[in-house]
Amino acid sequence: MHVNKRTRSGRIAARAGVVLALTATALVVTALPSAAATATPATNRVPSGGGYTLDIGVPTGLGGLTPATVQVQFQARIPGTPSSLTCSALAAAGGAITAITANASNVIQAGVINIPPTTGVTAVGATTVTVNVPPGFALPPGVPSADFNVCVYDTGTPALVGETITATPASILTLVAPVTTTPATGPTVGGNSLSVDSQAPIFVSGGTYVQFQKVTAGSLCASTLASLTNSASIIAPTAAAARVLTDYKLTVGLPALTLVADTDAFHTCVYSGTTTGGSGSPLIGASAFTGGRYTVAPGATVTGVSPSAGPPQGNQNVLITGTGFPTDGVSMLDVRIGGVQLTNVTVSADGATLRGKTGAHSVGGPYAVTVTTAGGTFIGQKATYTYSNGLTVTPKVAPNGKATATDLDVYGNGFSGMDFSSSNGLDPNAAKAHVYLVKGVYNAAPGSPATTKTNGQTAECTDVLVLSDSELICSVWTIGNFYTPANRTTTGCTAATVVATLTIAGACSITAADVGSYVSGTNIKPNTTILSVVGTAVTLSQAVNAVVPGTDTLTVGVGKPLIGGTYTASELSGGTGHTFTVADVGKVVTGTNIPAGTYITAFNATTSKVSLSKLPTGTIANAQLFNTSLVPSGVYTVTVVSNGAVGAQTTANYSQSIITSGSTFTVADYN
Repeated sequence: MHVNKRTRSGRIAARAGVVLALTATALVVTALPSAAATATPATNRVPSGGGYTLDIGVPTGLGGLTPATVQVQFQARIPGTPSSLTCSALAAAGGAITAITANASNVIQAGVINIPPTTGVTAVGATTVTVNVPPGFALPPGVPSADFNVCVYDTGTPALVGETITATPASILTLVAPVTTTPATGPTVGGNSLSVDSQAPIFVSGGTYVQFQKVTAGSLCASTLASLTNSASIIAPTAAAARVLTDYKLTVGLPALTLVADTDAFHTCVYSGTTTGGSGSPLIGASAFTGGRYTVAPGATVTGVSPSAGPPQGNQNVLITGTGFPTDGVSMLDVRIGGVQLTNVTVSADGATLRGKTGAHSVGGPYAVTVTTAGGTFIGQKATYTYSNGLTVTPKVAPNGKATATDLDVYGNGFSGMDFSSSNGLDPNAAKAHVYLVKGVYNAAPGSPATTKTNGQTAECTDVLVLSDSELICSVWTIGNFYTPANRTTTGCTAATVVATLTIAGACSITAADVGSYVSGTNIKPNTTILSVVGTAVTLSQAVNAVVPGTDTLTVGVGKPLIGGTYTASELSGGTGHTFTVADVGKVVTGTNIPAGTYITAFNATTSKVSLSKLPTGTIANAQLFNTSLVPSGVYTVTVVSNGAVGAQTTANYSQSIITSGSTFTVADYN
């Protein structure tokens, strides 16, 4: 008879397999004299769930028996039934396992665990039989424990050749309640708290002791409480550390695990008291051999994260520095910022850095980076990251001489709650949401004069279409601050007398959206604009020259007609509709035979003429001047604001995006 022996330091020696140690008369072999054996601490209390190996020790030899001729059975002992106190004849199990059952009081009623020859019995020695305990060796829910006789049979005879002796409790195989530990991992430094849960009511306040014993090859919890020494093999919290919450649940605090240097697994072992030694407090609960263990490992540290801010839609690569990041690609590793898990995480070979992509998160922060490994969770209080109101813009560049719009795809946050209805280029300072191109950081505070912004927009991205809360599309016209729509014609607009009011009737298509637009026609004075549209009344900036009949064709648009102007060589002269000034430099000119993207490059004060960026290809007709200016080449920031009015930054619920690498947009000096 033999068993794993405890060393003087309180450690359980490692060996392949767990010995079911029996006393001097624990298991006898028929027709052979019993022999004395050394009494050792018994390891006869095993966890529910099976999956482990047992060596059944016997005091005498087993003759010529082999794994093919030896069968072992664990037969349940039914409390109060004398006939169950000894092994019966070989039970007809009909398979590897016969279910263990219990009555209404959760007392085991019957059950045979059959260890078949060859497949279950793996070795027969002079004084041992080695068996593989099947995974089905498990207690029903609510049952705290069950006792089993250990029975060895010669299948050739057949005959019972060895059994447990009923007078010796230490020889009986006892199945104890399964327990689980939450969390299942923790740091080597200890100091953390764990929850231990049982499927049966085994915990008693003041009478339950929890011990964590190092997992070695084939080891199980010791059948009685081991030494209270905190060593590399046994973690022994003080008895006071176990706090029973219910008879199914308790919590326990761990000490510092100074003697555990590397990643290790521990059995969770529950005892009925604090008495140590061979006849000490028995094991009443244990983690399963194939799961439920507690693992300790060195904890990670986090020292920095770069960049420290990014867009709320995520998908940004970040670099996190620290120590103790697992490099095997298998160990537990969970990295989060603001509670959102990083994806595509990779760890450097030295475990000092990791990389990953951020997930989507609402605007806020700074949030600490948390890294969870088998050694616990580290919160990097100084390694923080902010989900900022930044943007990601595609494409990143457009030419400043382009006569058509460049459509931008803008990713950000909170777009669905903004009103972009004024993004038509007619009123870029409207008190609604806008998408701007800004040189530097947008500042809506009143400048000098107070009607201007301290650092306002250079151009507006118009015709905003919100696709989702995090995506919108808009159009940038790099030939000017505002887009250049085609003018339209309309009839049915009338003026009965020489007044500054048109009446909308019939086919007249003037609407409130035309406020600020130019209007021209036979009896309309040059440079007339629409001041307001209320009901059917259109208020003009100046009175008409004569009665406007509904049959007259009027032109409406943001372009100012250049009436009476002429073109000579590389210059354009003014006319009755417009006298050029230096303020017109940079404005866009359109018309018949004028190339797209043509703008005014210079003003000649002597002749009052302007030079064009592109020469006309023929006689100019229908020329118009747009109140826009060429967007200068350079790097801009695409900025979304909830309110485009001067001084809006002081209003309630005002918001604007910030500068990030993703929000930059370059206007290049090419066509």
